[in-house]
Amino acid sequence: MARSYLPVSLLISLLFLYSALGNPQSIWRRKAVDKKLNNGLLLKSTGSRIMCNAACNILPDCISYNYKDDGMQCELLNTGMMNIGQLTDASGWSYMTQVPPKRPKPGDSCDSPGSVALQYDQPANLRFNDNIPGYACTQHSWVLNQHSQGLTDCHFVLDYDTNLEGLGTSDDWQKYYYYDAFKDCESRGCLGMVCLKGGSDGIPYTCWLKLGSHLSDSRGKKVTVNNADYWYVSCKSP
Repeated sequence: MARSYLPVSLLISLLFLYSALGNPQSIWRRKAVDKKLNNGLLLKSTGSRIMCNAACNILPDCISYNYKDDGMQCELLNTGMMNIGQLTDASGWSYMTQVPPKRPKPGDSCDSPGSVALQYDQPANLRFNDNIPGYACTQHSWVLNQHSQGLTDCHFVLDYDTNLEGLGTSDDWQKYYYYDAFKDCESRGCLGMVCLKGGSDGIPYTCWLKLGSHLSDSRGKKVTVNNADYWYVSCKSP
């Protein structure tokens, strides 16, 4: 159930306190016009778009929000859009999401000679985290072959509610968060990863590093599985 409306004066006070404590401020962008996300309503308020931005920054559970200029209506949400089909038509509303952190190209960030550093997508249902590396290293032959063909713009793409069947996994399972599992990608020669979501925070955990992907091996098949996230390497020309 959504909480009652939050006074604008209280939001302003909380924003100053939040900034004074040195907390990072997320940047928000309009993802869709005349659309809204109806899942995960956390709180309703009224105020300017700036104040709605501030409120979502202040509340740690806020992931995205809906905003309507007419009446300055703000709906804070505790989840994010994982595919465009989740949005519904809503005249005058805008759906706002986080802007991913700007990260420098990882370049030669890997420990082992010959490894390639690949950035990875962070889950849209979580607040973006500036404190994680944001990349993983791999020496997988498929990635090196893509580079040799000039397809050097490679990164880990995230598909939600998806599993990969038909290919091997790492020799054991890791019960830790997705960004920790990515740290083992280099030593295990991974080309992807599947994680199950769980717990109250919804962070992907219990992760299996994949030794191939549906792009590298025709035996690999993507299948729909609720509460599973699948990362895989995709390469293109820069």
